[in-house]
Amino acid sequence: MAEIEKLMGVSITDIEKVMGIEGGDIEKLMGVDFVTETPWHGTRAVGFGGNDGSAWNSSTDVIQYKAVTSAGDTSDFGDLSVVLQYMAAVSNQVRGICAGGQPSAGSSDTNEIQYVAIGTTGDTSDFGDLTSGIEQPSGAGNGTRALFGYRSTSDKQVDYITMGSTGNAADFGDKDRALMNQASINNSVRVLLAGGLGPGASRYNEISYFTVASLGNATNFGDLSSSVDNSSGLESATRGCINLGSTGSAYLRRIDYVTVASTGDGADFGDMTSNKEAINTENGLSNLVRGEWWGGEGGTVDADDGIQYITIASTGNTTDAGNLTEGRRYGPACCSGQ
Repeated sequence: MAEIEKLMGVSITDIEKVMGIEGGDIEKLMGVDFVTETPWHGTRAVGFGGNDGSAWNSSTDVIQYKAVTSAGDTSDFGDLSVVLQYMAAVSNQVRGICAGGQPSAGSSDTNEIQYVAIGTTGDTSDFGDLTSGIEQPSGAGNGTRALFGYRSTSDKQVDYITMGSTGNAADFGDKDRALMNQASINNSVRVLLAGGLGPGASRYNEISYFTVASLGNATNFGDLSSSVDNSSGLESATRGCINLGSTGSAYLRRIDYVTVASTGDGADFGDMTSNKEAINTENGLSNLVRGEWWGGEGGTVDADDGIQYITIASTGNTTDAGNLTEGRRYGPACCSGQ
């Protein structure tokens, strides 16, 4: 897009209108690149907090980071303002933002939103507050606006923030069903929520979506291949991948994928090499080419330090990408930027 706009001196939107053809055809006709901006991702990955696995209430304040572009272990980035597990994380390339969470198992959920400058290292700063304390919200955004779905079997609310400035969250709209532990993915236009746990420990395979630019309620997208919760998503500019998590009786290794700009059911992408990486709602991240899942647990009081990655454009199983500074479950809440 940038090359075409510079060459012709007008926006790509106006070029498409004048020429009457899509951007991809303009590329072919003019022999220059049509670059789509994706301001919600980058090459530096950051993971916030989590639980170290030594006990159900052993939350941590540690923030870790690494480059998404290659295999390697994480390093220490800084600290949260308090120890937290069950957070959500989003980014706009410049800022990594984490929201909600629980200081320890059974304690009151927090409404705090914190952020870091992804290009540097250091501790979090205060961003504002969610409309209510939320444990394990589902977070995703398009670089300008971020959405956080409530973890509740009775409340369908979704909050939103403007990521470039600090301030409190406001009500965006409602999910189509009150569900806990949902996976989240996005592109520049949509946020998708998938799976989830409802009343009576019922699990669902539903996928719904929101149009990020317009306040409002969820719309049906399609279905996952299984009814699950504790799933985790990551994405490219066009494709979303979801490791499926728990059916209640088993921890699945399967990864589903969808094309975010359309609607439809999840298709088989491949498998996680370990089902431990499948038990975190917010531990997926990407640089739009390569996706990683950090840590996890397999249903006992333990935490895994493995990092698994996929190449999002091609289907297949995960590959080892390194290790966390120590094992994590119920986090880390992950995003990428810079």
